[in-house]
Amino acid sequence: MRYQIIGEILMAFGIAILISNLFRANNWSQVYDMFLNDPDKIYIEGFKSPPRNLKLEVIVKGGSIDLYLVDRRGIEDLEFSGLNIKLKNKNISYIKYYHNITYLCDVLSMERKCYFILVKILKMKENNVIVNIRITLYGFDRDLIYIGLSLILIGISLIIVAKRFDKMMIKIF
Repeated sequence: MRYQIIGEILMAFGIAILISNLFRANNWSQVYDMFLNDPDKIYIEGFKSPPRNLKLEVIVKGGSIDLYLVDRRGIEDLEFSGLNIKLKNKNISYIKYYHNITYLCDVLSMERKCYFILVKILKMKENNVIVNIRITLYGFDRDLIYIGLSLILIGISLIIVAKRFDKMMIKIF
């Protein structure tokens, strides 16, 4: 009897997690506007991402840029001195690299962690390069779906085992 109650509680938690994931599934957007004027600097913006799909839109006016999408390993390749950010080596560990862009629209599948966008001016046509970055997260949190379904399956298994065990005990006595 106890296993059946535990199974029912686990099923309820699993269903609650799945329902909460439905409410979290709406689109979330963040916009970064950058006004860049020094071609020797690397500009950086950070954000946290759940394990969802990410749509990255970049519009560049007044020139073109190199854009790196990195995690913490990529940040370790940078050297911070005051407001200046420079590469320690010539290489950087990146997740995604876009070269010489003026417009970009890409969809990526993300994990749950911190990400950083590094921007370096490649060509300047005017005094300032204006970069507009829009990050849109959409879809379901994959890890919450797995947790919810796992709890439901464990709960169902416990209920089945408890009912079988009760039937066996009735036949014995």
